[in-house]
Amino acid sequence: MKINITKLGLRKKSAEVKTTVGVVEKAQNLQIQLLKSDSIDFTNDDPLAVLETQKKMVQGLLQFMIDIFKLSDKEVEKIKSM
Repeated sequence: MKINITKLGLRKKSAEVKTTVGVVEKAQNLQIQLLKSDSIDFTNDDPLAVLETQKKMVQGLLQFMIDIFKLSDKEVEKIKSM
């Protein structure tokens, strides 16, 4: 499957992603992580727990993009600096 990744600001305009069991599993893990973050009450929960959940969510999303789009270290740094 070809995915448009122009919004990431990289030279690559698209990425070819094979729809394997491993890719589906990584997508499901990310979805679970995002759903768990929805249960956090950002106004009433412990600020440390909120921050840790947000950090895990960002790290999980970044790792998903690295794995699925096979990003280089240079591309990862570019995404981090955007």
